[in-house]
Amino acid sequence: MGEKVQKVIQGLQLPVGQGVCDAESWNRFRQSFEIYLTAAGLEDEKEERKIAIFLSCVGDDVLDVYNGLEKIKSWKELETKLDEHFGTKTNTVINSYKFFNMRQQPDESVEHFVAKLKIAAKLCKFEDEKRLVRDMIVIGICDMSVKERLLRETDLDLENAIKICKAAEESRKQVKEFEANEKEHVSFIKQGRSKENRKTSKVIKCDKCGKEHELRSCPAFGRKCLLCSRYNHFAVMCRLKNRMETKATGKENYKKRINVVQQNDSDSSSEDYVVDTANKCSQY
Repeated sequence: MGEKVQKVIQGLQLPVGQGVCDAESWNRFRQSFEIYLTAAGLEDEKEERKIAIFLSCVGDDVLDVYNGLEKIKSWKELETKLDEHFGTKTNTVINSYKFFNMRQQPDESVEHFVAKLKIAAKLCKFEDEKRLVRDMIVIGICDMSVKERLLRETDLDLENAIKICKAAEESRKQVKEFEANEKEHVSFIKQGRSKENRKTSKVIKCDKCGKEHELRSCPAFGRKCLLCSRYNHFAVMCRLKNRMETKATGKENYKKRINVVQQNDSDSSSEDYVVDTANKCSQY
């Protein structure tokens, strides 16, 4: 037995068989023991070892029954003798029906599905148990690509079927983890760029809306001017308004200059009249 199997057995707890005294308690303990054999990877162990493991955890009542039996050569033989002793009759037709209708659930692992098949096959008492479990793996596996891969194998046995299914399952997990990490990485880069853009963005005094804002953030973009009916600026910053105001200012300045000249002309004519009058008086 390999080191890996030894670690598995050390991590598992043997079922306790104390109190096995009737058909119901015997069926429950037998199922627990078969689950233990499957989980510990002991299905292919020597028959003597499986019987020894069974006797080490079963209660005194069952041990007394075993001691009264003739020499037992296999675990299945012991199982049959105990069924007869406790009056247990298993309906192999019903068990077989359940077995052949088993399918892997969407969120069920390959390991769990295979364990269920092995336990159900034991209840059916098949002569070629491994071959039927292999066939049900091919039939019941969810992944269609894995199913096609299994069907292409000409010399497929149970061990290889399990290896192929587990390898495909592990590959899917790695792809999902890679995709999740990739999305997280892209999101992190986008957040970093957004922060950099906010830091490096410049605030300008806009000649389209008259306000201060960042580049390409003008509120006047796409808006229609109420003065000239053109787009992308507000009326307060319209060039037409500026030209009109310039013209109006020019006209006002022109009027002011005329008034000044007229006033100056009036003042100068009055002064000439006074001077001319004084000269005429001096002649007399």
